[in-house]
Amino acid sequence: TAAEIEGRRQVFNIANLLRARAPGFERSYLIETGVQVGVRETRRAVGDYAVTGEDVMGARKFPDRIARGCYGVDVHGQKGEKSRMEHLQPGQYYEIPLGAIIVQDWENLLVAGRCLSATRAGHAALRIQATSAAVGEAAGALAAGLVLLGALGQLGTVLLAGGLDVLLAAALLAGVAAAAPAPRVEAVASPTVTVHFLDVGQGDGILIRTADGKAVLLDAGPPEARNGFLDRLRALGITGLDALIITHAH
Repeated sequence: TAAEIEGRRQVFNIANLLRARAPGFERSYLIETGVQVGVRETRRAVGDYAVTGEDVMGARKFPDRIARGCYGVDVHGQKGEKSRMEHLQPGQYYEIPLGAIIVQDWENLLVAGRCLSATRAGHAALRIQATSAAVGEAAGALAAGLVLLGALGQLGTVLLAGGLDVLLAAALLAGVAAAAPAPRVEAVASPTVTVHFLDVGQGDGILIRTADGKAVLLDAGPPEARNGFLDRLRALGITGLDALIITHAH
């Protein structure tokens, strides 16, 4: 309550200052203020990785990237702390890794938005609405994908690698579009799913086969690659699909 009273007092002071000294504001008036005080920072989860201010300002890229951001480090100084506003170079961006939303030492728990795993400086860049929305979409898509594949609670198993780019297993398994390097393996398997990477020259696709016999194709190729996918599916003994997910629009 005290913070909201003080905030509104400052708003009225600013409105009066503008009317008195800013050309064009002579007849302006205050319509409304925010309903309540917004909180920039509270508790954050401890994840498999904590994004730092150095990651942000260094435009760091991650193999398990789930989102991108370009907002710089914006620390609002508290008592005894200086405020900081540092911008990235034009055209630069950083990536948020999957490890920043996987809560350490907990099964089956992802976080997104302002509670993701980051240092104070890293969080000062990641907490904005656009980045929070992108990370939230990635977390939701991954969770939905794991549920649909019957692999809930087996995130570590589904993301097993041996050279596999984790982005492919995370983003494409979840059925979201993502740009990624070509896979370095042909297939990986867990107790619940087998994932085949289909490179047909004209495009890439991912075939997911579940333990109960269902087949889902994530098609990341252009239309001209469809016949190539069909040939690969026949070679794997697949004559029908339970679902087809187009991960890129062409």
